[in-house]
Amino acid sequence: MADISPITKSYACFGLPYFLYDIWAIYNTHYYINEEVLQSKSRHSRRIHFIRKNIAMLVHHIVLPFIFFPIIMFLRNDKGDYFVGLFYMCEAAVPFISLRFVLAQLNQKHTAAYIFTGVMMIVVFFIVRVCIFPFLYWKYSDFSGIPLSSVPFHIPLKCNAGCLVFLVVQVYFLYIMVHGAVKFFYKIFVLKSKGR
Repeated sequence: MADISPITKSYACFGLPYFLYDIWAIYNTHYYINEEVLQSKSRHSRRIHFIRKNIAMLVHHIVLPFIFFPIIMFLRNDKGDYFVGLFYMCEAAVPFISLRFVLAQLNQKHTAAYIFTGVMMIVVFFIVRVCIFPFLYWKYSDFSGIPLSSVPFHIPLKCNAGCLVFLVVQVYFLYIMVHGAVKFFYKIFVLKSKGR
């Protein structure tokens, strides 16, 4: 747990340009999907429309490179590579999120592939973005030889605050996903009950 890995900083350097590129890609996708609405708007109005429709993703894509990158690279004194690596595992949900979006764009929402991808997205997201926090605290408890309930009082306040903020955002995203899945399955249920 106290080991230092050069991959920790290398991956952060790899991730920084990815997040910047992804903002550009999300904007282009947003423009393509909303082209009819946005064509007649000014450049400023298009940007405002994009920000309003994608605020959560933008916060995610701005916070990670501009706050967490400097923390990982310069402010942690090469401590906590194990925990940073666990946070990198949060990206395991991205392939399912992306595939689900692609299938939706290809009008494949009625297929088993879309349903399977959506369920896997929720399950993987829950494991790697929500369950990671109890796991982090449990591993710290195990490593330090202290009770799990004592961990929040033995680590810096900034770590607890960071975990709490990150967890709240992940629970919000999970809520959106589960809510969407419930609506999706309810719609299927209603259509089947009407015999369509």
